Amino acid sequence: MNTFVLRILIFVVFIMLDFSIAGCAMGREWVFHQFSFDAKNESPNIQILDWQYGEKSAEYDAMQQTGLRASRSQVEAGIPDSAGGGAGVIPVGDFLYVKWRVMPGGEIFEDKVDLTKRLPKNMKFYALHFVVDGPQLYIYLIPPTLPGVPPFNLPDISPSVWPSFVYAKSRRGDKDAIEYMKKHQIYPN
Repeated sequence: MNTFVLRILIFVVFIMLDFSIAGCAMGREWVFHQFSFDAKNESPNIQILDWQYGEKSAEYDAMQQTGLRASRSQVEAGIPDSAGGGAGVIPVGDFLYVKWRVMPGGEIFEDKVDLTKRLPKNMKFYALHFVVDGPQLYIYLIPPTLPGVPPFNLPDISPSVWPSFVYAKSRRGDKDAIEYMKKHQIYPN
């Protein structure tokens, strides 16, 4: 084997071990899963003012990653977020916090949902997706297996397109989509 290739493999193994040890040290499970929202397409009259997926989002940001909470500078400047999220080996959130403004009236709402008893024990390959409709926050847990598709088991297959697609169909009155969204809604109960 080429010495260069061997060095790269050793480097990759050490990086993976480093992330594994860091994940264990942080006390919360870090697994491949996804978190997302798309207010621009799903909540056109809503401005997302702040959001955070779990307490470990600050540690994740400290590792120079992004995607588990709103940008602090954006929140301080009052700039709304139209979409966001993250995917990969990320910490499983213990809560979801969202603050939003309903337009055109400008009324502000916020909600912090405890996820500790709402998420499965193993979040591997799941997707957590939220939608805001007026004064109500909705949270959906999208399972690893999509209807009519073999088991979702590859990191490059993303379930993030599924909630938006199904949500749009449910808004148009599609009964199957409405039933699917109800089945996977974890908040409100």
